Amino acid sequence: MWNDLTDRERREAMACYYASITEIDAQYGRLIRRLEERDALNNTIVVFNGFDFDELYNLDEDPYEMRNRANDSACAERLRELVAQLWRKIRETGDDALSNANHPILKLVPYGPEG
Repeated sequence: MWNDLTDRERREAMACYYASITEIDAQYGRLIRRLEERDALNNTIVVFNGFDFDELYNLDEDPYEMRNRANDSACAERLRELVAQLWRKIRETGDDALSNANHPILKLVPYGPEG
């Protein structure tokens, strides 16, 4: 797809991307500062996923995160293990914000909170 764009279209797409990332970075920074002000950063897990799909990468083989393996059947068990670990940490810390969320994120429902 990228190769099919004209130079101008590429520049416009990059400008939109960088604008989005800049906004996300600003809001994430705002969240971290608020947690620090409340002395809550060390007792908080921040789960960030800007997409409506799971992501799982082998950073040794794919350091630029070009091949998402979340839907790879060979990685299904590892993904379940990682998500179960996330839910265990949520239970251990008593942080129920994620389980009470109105928006289904990270496809956690099949594996948690009892996973």
